[in-house]
Amino acid sequence: MRTEQFKPHLSKIIEDVKSKKELKDLDEGFLGERVREIYKGKFNKKNKDYKKFFKEIRKKLRETYGGFKRVREERVEVYDKIFEITGRPKSVLDLGCGYHKFPFKDIEYYGCDIGKDYIDECNKHLKKNKIKGKCFVFDLLGDVKKLKKVDVVFIFKVLESLEVFEKDISKKIVKDLKCKYVVVSFAKKVLSDKGYIKKKGRKWFRILLNELKYEYKIFDYKDEIYFIIKK
Repeated sequence: MRTEQFKPHLSKIIEDVKSKKELKDLDEGFLGERVREIYKGKFNKKNKDYKKFFKEIRKKLRETYGGFKRVREERVEVYDKIFEITGRPKSVLDLGCGYHKFPFKDIEYYGCDIGKDYIDECNKHLKKNKIKGKCFVFDLLGDVKKLKKVDVVFIFKVLESLEVFEKDISKKIVKDLKCKYVVVSFAKKVLSDKGYIKKKGRKWFRILLNELKYEYKIFDYKDEIYFIIKK
């Protein structure tokens, strides 16, 4: 199907997806790209396959966005542990920032997410507290080379959600980011159909870092494991 034929259908799919409360604040650009990836040229709103197609994309979006959609507590103790290794940065970039109240006024803070409501709230926080920087909508499945160069990049509990859509995207992201350090965290336990599964070690991620020949240190804090990666 040609692009001009696809557009009205795409807008309808986006409208249907955003009608679901838990997905209503997703960025439309992000949504459109994900629909195009799943779309196989057989879309027809009147076709019985539409229901199956719609359930598939909604499931994937829930798996991905569910990893992003959270309100973070101020992680002052975690930041202290991180900065003991990286040194106190002048600038940071937070990928999949959610609604995060960054606590430091002497550090430039940049954050991105696929939820516009989160971005609006983050920018209000920065302005109110006179913290230099800005937050913006960005699709992490796109080209992260376009992102600003900073001292430290945070990727807290995000990478495994991205892997749902694109296998091995984690390696590309870590490699392409322009920074001195990348700080990646994972939940120690993940939810599956059979309950919670402990995945503390993240062997797949250690292999990835060894392939990139990056040095890294690890520490645990509460329910997360943190990798401090030197580039």
